[in-house]
Amino acid sequence: MKTIASLVNELALVSHTMWINQETLYAIRKMGFKDFKRTYMSSNDKAKDLWSIIQRACSLNIERNRLIDEIDELMISMIENGTR
Repeated sequence: MKTIASLVNELALVSHTMWINQETLYAIRKMGFKDFKRTYMSSNDKAKDLWSIIQRACSLNIERNRLIDEIDELMISMIENGTR
């Protein structure tokens, strides 16, 4: 059985990885469309890189939400059962 500590550790790791991945997306936010097109749409490889970044962001967000839900469920169970 997982503990609160192990789940929080997993959540911290996923959140950190998500933060690193998001840095690329934040850089895109500052680009004009011409820069964006030149950076990510000038070749198939660059478009695949962007697709991979977006997919990773979505997957990490799903994993983060799953961990938050699992922590919530465990805490509720501990409170209901009066355990630590």
